[in-house]
Amino acid sequence: MVRGTEADQAVAGKGTSGSESIPDGARPPGSAIWGDPCTRILIETNLRPGARLTFTSPLANYDDGPIEFGRILLTDLEQRRPEYIVLREVTPPLPRGLAPILKLRTKRLANYERALRDIRDHVSRHYRQEIEIEGEGVYRRIEFGKP
Repeated sequence: MVRGTEADQAVAGKGTSGSESIPDGARPPGSAIWGDPCTRILIETNLRPGARLTFTSPLANYDDGPIEFGRILLTDLEQRRPEYIVLREVTPPLPRGLAPILKLRTKRLANYERALRDIRDHVSRHYRQEIEIEGEGVYRRIEFGKP
C-alpha cells in the first residue's frame, strides 16, 4: 500500500492531479474500504474496514489457510460491499515476507495463488479502477460510481 501519498489522498477525498476529488458528503454513511494492507488508510480516511482481514498474510498461515481465509475475505467483501478496494498492480511473483514459506509448501502456494485470483476476479466483477498511483490501483464499487 502506498503510504501517505496520492493514493491515500484520492480515497480520502482530498483530490490529486489527474483524479476526481470525492467530497466528504458524497460518501454513503458507513462507507468502507479494503486493501492489502489497509490499516493506515483506515486510520487516515475514517472509513470502515471492508473485511475482517486487513491484509492477506493470514492466507499463508497453513496449507488450507488460503481456502478458509479466502472464503472469509470474499464473504466479507460481498456482505460489506466496501466502496473502495486498493490493490497493488505491480507485484513480485510472491509477497516478500511470505515467499520463503510459500515456496516450501506447494499445496499452500497453489491455494494462495487461487485465493488471490478469486479476490481479483471479485474486484473485476464489482469494481472499476478510478486511478493508479505508484503501482496501486484504487477501485470503486460500480454501484457507487458515476452512471
